[in-house]
Amino acid sequence: MRSPAQLYIRVRLEDGSYPYLKAVIQPNGMAMCAPATHSAQVAQ
Repeated sequence: MRSPAQLYIRVRLEDGSYPYLKAVIQPNGMAMCAPATHSAQVAQ
C-alpha cells in the first residue's frame, strides 16, 4: 500500500530563496541523502 504522504526538503538556491522541493527517490523506494529536484536539475 502506498502512503499518501510526500517528502519535501527545504533547500537554499543560488538566488537566495528557500523553496520546498520533492526529494529524489531511489529505485528501492528510499530517499537519497541530500539531493532534491528543481526544474529538472538537482539542487544540493
